[in-house]
Amino acid sequence: MRKVELLAPAGSMEALEAAVQCGADAVYLGGQAFGARAFAANFDREQLKEAIAYAHLYGVKVYVTVNTLVYEEEMEACLAYVEELQKSDVDALIIQDLGVLRLIHLHFPDMELHASTQMHVHQEDGIALLKEYGVKREVVARETSLADLRRFCETDVEIEAFVHGALCVSYSGQCLLSADLFKRSGNRGMCAQPCRMRYTLLEEGQKVASAGSYLLSPKDLCTLDHIGDLIDAGVASFKIEGRMKKSEYVAQVVSSYRRAIDAHLQKKAYHSRQDLPALQRLFHRGFTLGHLYEQRGPQLINQYRPNHMGVALGKVVSVRRDRISVSLCADLHQGDGVRILKAKEDDGFIVNRMYDTSGRLISHAKAGEQVALDKRGYVEVGAKLIKSSDVLLEQALQAQVKARPRKVLIKMRAELKVGHVVRLWVNDGEREVYAESEIGCEAAKSAGMGKEAIAKQLSKCGDTPFQITSMQIEVQDHLFIANKALNEVRRNALDALAHKRMRRYKERTVWKEVEAIASSPQSVYPLKVYYHVHQSRQAAALKDAEGEIVAYGTLWETLRKEGIHAIKGASRVKTHPYQEETLIQEIGGLRSKKAKVSGASLNVVNASAVRFLQEYGIEDICLSDECEKEQAAAIIKAYRQRFGTTFQAGIKIYGRMEDMISKHCVIADVLANGAIHCGKCHAHHYALQDEKGRRFPLYGDEDCLMHVLSPQVRDWIDALPAFYEAGVRSFHVHFYEEEETVIKQIVKRIEAKREQLS
Repeated sequence: MRKVELLAPAGSMEALEAAVQCGADAVYLGGQAFGARAFAANFDREQLKEAIAYAHLYGVKVYVTVNTLVYEEEMEACLAYVEELQKSDVDALIIQDLGVLRLIHLHFPDMELHASTQMHVHQEDGIALLKEYGVKREVVARETSLADLRRFCETDVEIEAFVHGALCVSYSGQCLLSADLFKRSGNRGMCAQPCRMRYTLLEEGQKVASAGSYLLSPKDLCTLDHIGDLIDAGVASFKIEGRMKKSEYVAQVVSSYRRAIDAHLQKKAYHSRQDLPALQRLFHRGFTLGHLYEQRGPQLINQYRPNHMGVALGKVVSVRRDRISVSLCADLHQGDGVRILKAKEDDGFIVNRMYDTSGRLISHAKAGEQVALDKRGYVEVGAKLIKSSDVLLEQALQAQVKARPRKVLIKMRAELKVGHVVRLWVNDGEREVYAESEIGCEAAKSAGMGKEAIAKQLSKCGDTPFQITSMQIEVQDHLFIANKALNEVRRNALDALAHKRMRRYKERTVWKEVEAIASSPQSVYPLKVYYHVHQSRQAAALKDAEGEIVAYGTLWETLRKEGIHAIKGASRVKTHPYQEETLIQEIGGLRSKKAKVSGASLNVVNASAVRFLQEYGIEDICLSDECEKEQAAAIIKAYRQRFGTTFQAGIKIYGRMEDMISKHCVIADVLANGAIHCGKCHAHHYALQDEKGRRFPLYGDEDCLMHVLSPQVRDWIDALPAFYEAGVRSFHVHFYEEEETVIKQIVKRIEAKREQLS
């Protein structure tokens, strides 16, 4: 039977215990630095050691997230943190940053590495390349289809896929919306979730009616009924999202997926209807099969509500001065969470008091009954109520975890002879321990102790996680040993086994020597300008500009036929084999022999990431769009100090930021029921508008991916000399909707700055 891993989130010690006791094979968690959930409780140094020991005792692996971008000034602290994690006995690290990956592979060669979904890998070339850097497992993008998963699983890298929980609407690692609006970078673990805010679709500046206003808010992924497809596809690890969730949520989700996985492996029937009601009571935004099954539009997005949907509870039938009367369609208990759905803002509360129709205080009521609740603010007759938390369910889940049902199965063998100490061996299938009693066995004055009495005493595992599956006892006739001695030798053996289980790894290598790279003369790089265009007319407006034109997809072919020279840029999500692409924007492109320039979407924020790209032939490296002048200068300075030379550093100085790239298209969702390649994005100008009036232009590319642009245009042209002084030599300019007159003005300004430097 093929072993598959159920991987659970642990945002707290309580959640970790819930995951372990309810059947997880591994947990992932964050320490207090460099994790992509900066606002989870996370674990400090001592808590982390405790968590790892607890998980390992039960045979559960622990993966720690080091999956943020790490700026140059933080790199030393990051490596010290990784060394501490290795000493703490973690099983693997989950990495986003290419520079961090490179240095961990160099300095910690024994550490197992997993590539985070934040690394934005979505095809075989990227998977193969990361294997060269020691990556054992790839956490594929949530946008991956089942057909793609099957292909990826044919590689010799383990594939981890999300099976349950919240979905990002943007490709992970490619979302700058939170950083753009709130200066809280999702790539740095501080996402403010602007995708869960209200938006209006604009067509040619006019509002378009939609079913709801949460146009970027996906439902939650739930694959319980399809887990067999993923097992059969070859997926190695099934990942549950939810490091911000309560322990009760973790307990229920892990239990549900444990049942589904085990049923498929044992060729038994499983139906999600036995678990869905509990999952819905704990947390859901509506459920979807997501991109695994190519669901789009209303199947994927919940336009009506960005938070917990709960379950229907009833409706308000009358309103008095201090109370409301509610007709129930579900049971209600004191301590349940309730939300009254209102037009402007919902009202949520815990039920502390409720009354029957005679006004008497009661602790619970059944579906079909009518109860009164204390009135809170303005409420209208007919308002609907949902149950947002279920006190009885949560108490049952807490009790389940507290009972510690998970057991470590062991075999025990004992040898007892008169005049000798008790000898005891305990084996868990992987390791064996041996213990002796302090006192020896004596000759019995009467019948002596039989095997049954000895077995009964040695079998008392008590509060330990162990459960004996077989016991062999060799006992000499007419022998006596005190129960105290048997208890002691049993405790010593089980303690020794527990200690061995809690410490999984022996000493692992730490290579602290600095890279031996010979100094070379300072290279002199000319100033370059790259003009990225999306329309033929934009390229035509640049015919006299000094710089390279970058075109994408079929536009590059069109320009070539028109006699306009342009280098070919690869999409940020490359779905076709590489051919003529010179500028690449994701990891798989590094395997293309023609790639010489990298775009900002590779998220380069440190000198080690620069070196990573150079090792694969990239000569001109654009730094992340999240880098400003100070960060760019720090990267260039660190690179010079470390490698004795400079590199061709690039920065985006003009154009809107691409705040998102998404497989979900708002235009198709609102106007075409989620249809693929509907073509509407090419017929009119569309934008999203938030509640503050900010407008985010939208455009769809040839692969039917939606690009959400920043509401403001970045214009750092006047700072070009300062960037040049800091060591930047390549300047990227992105045109999306600009007309010919604007393009020529931009070119004129850039060329004026170039003249100042000559």
